[in-house]
Amino acid sequence: MEFCYSEEVDASRYETHNLDHGISLRMHKDSVKEINGALRAQKDWTHYVRPVHGYKGGLADPYGFISVTIPECRPERLEVVSYANEFAFLYDDDMEMLELKTPTKDLDRFLQPFVYPALDVLARYRPEKKLQTQIFSEMMDIDQRRAITTMKAWASFVQLASRTRMTPFETLEEYIPARVIDAGELIWFGSLTFGMGLTIPDEEYDLCMSLARPGYVALGLTNDLYSWEKERKAAQDMGQDYVFNVIWVIMKESAIGEEEAKELCRHEIIQSINQFRDIVEKTKADLSLSRDLRVYIEAVMWSYIGNLVRLQTRAVNVAPSFASAVKIIISDQGVSGLYSGLTASVVRQLTYSGIRFGIYEELKLKAGHAPSNQFLLTTAWCSGFAGGIAGNFADVLNVRMQHDGSLPSHQRHNYRHVGDGILRMAREEGIGAYMRGWLPNCTRAATQTAGQLASYDIIKKCILDYQKAEETPAIQATSSFLAAVIAVTVTNPLDVLKTRAMSSTSTTRSGMVATAKEAFRIEGPAWIFRGWVPSFLRVGPHTMCMFAFLEIQRSIYRRTFN
Repeated sequence: MEFCYSEEVDASRYETHNLDHGISLRMHKDSVKEINGALRAQKDWTHYVRPVHGYKGGLADPYGFISVTIPECRPERLEVVSYANEFAFLYDDDMEMLELKTPTKDLDRFLQPFVYPALDVLARYRPEKKLQTQIFSEMMDIDQRRAITTMKAWASFVQLASRTRMTPFETLEEYIPARVIDAGELIWFGSLTFGMGLTIPDEEYDLCMSLARPGYVALGLTNDLYSWEKERKAAQDMGQDYVFNVIWVIMKESAIGEEEAKELCRHEIIQSINQFRDIVEKTKADLSLSRDLRVYIEAVMWSYIGNLVRLQTRAVNVAPSFASAVKIIISDQGVSGLYSGLTASVVRQLTYSGIRFGIYEELKLKAGHAPSNQFLLTTAWCSGFAGGIAGNFADVLNVRMQHDGSLPSHQRHNYRHVGDGILRMAREEGIGAYMRGWLPNCTRAATQTAGQLASYDIIKKCILDYQKAEETPAIQATSSFLAAVIAVTVTNPLDVLKTRAMSSTSTTRSGMVATAKEAFRIEGPAWIFRGWVPSFLRVGPHTMCMFAFLEIQRSIYRRTFN
């Protein structure tokens, strides 16, 4: 193969864990086009299908997926290939969320964009259809013949891959052919041939697939090795009794542990890539084969090493800003979407806020004229915890109703109102679902109450003592603003944990500490302040108005009863 658009990467800059078989990594010289295509796909998916939050797609630092897996992609085709690949990643993520053990109407509807002609847009089809049409329109403008080849390969891939996960495989011999399909043998055939401008003669097609298969085996098993933990957890969350992963198959077939299964998986990968490397060398030397077939087989080898390195590269999360999220919600659901969960929120305030204020004010009153700061903090914390327990069921409903818009349609709860949610949650998940996430929720409620109520009283007292002045609305407003800042800052990490616990419907419960550790492992410390700005925009005005009304009520109470 003649290298025109890529350059070799120094081996000291990446890790392969001895799975490279001496194959060097190559990277496209113009990776900016890949970034543009991927970001455009994410933006369009967010607009037409659903928002993508915390999404890990093809973008990565420093090795973007397409730049290292199709390093010789023609520059004028790189952006649309990247767009198509990002679409495929997003589509695959949604397909894996479906219950694939048995065919369902949801699955049939999900496959509609690929079952029907790609350029036939009908309103009754899923929103993904519009994006698929856009992809193939752009590809047709560049290279009509190869775009049609890609479209057909993609349609065949989706229909085959959707069925590969329906049945658990008991042996490696049964699993590997299905894994080759699921790894994207056909969709990658379309991406490589279009991106590199290759045409495989009809008489060589079957030979081409046969020669490339060991490369796809190595590629698929490598994906399994590095995604095992993620896929095992996903299967548990969905209540599946098997994992579509070679590690699971090896463990079941050989009755061995996880680490031993991983070693056997590495052995299978090395064996497959050794076999494929020999095929590549023999194919390159066989001039009886067409030039494009020889280039394609070598291109699969570069895809293998690129994928291997890419799996170990930090992915870039592209999350929408607060302003973008507001625009997305209004665009998808209208202005009413900003008030999703309003009825649940009202019920939560009646239970949670009523109890925490009642207990705190009553105990503070009994403590005398000047209770200590320690007493105020302890009392506020305990009253908040009690309020959290009382309002937990409404909080679960509130979180789910607000979170629905970011989920695929087949995963949404679609509660009509809080009463509907209360009945359905008990009927579908049992009474215990009312207390889902109770510990992070109650801890957060206790911490927020201490941050709001106790901080407000303590800050106001400090200002009055310092200024030696009478209490005024300005002092009250300043105290409530600072209390809101403190409350949001100390509760934001707990808010993140609470939301993740309550939005889950998994029957496998993860503890608060385990959830926090997982967040640190995947996202680093940045997760602690995720969503701080929208939280403050919600809690800040709420806190200031709450204390303004509280002071008015206190004043009326004092004048009435004193």
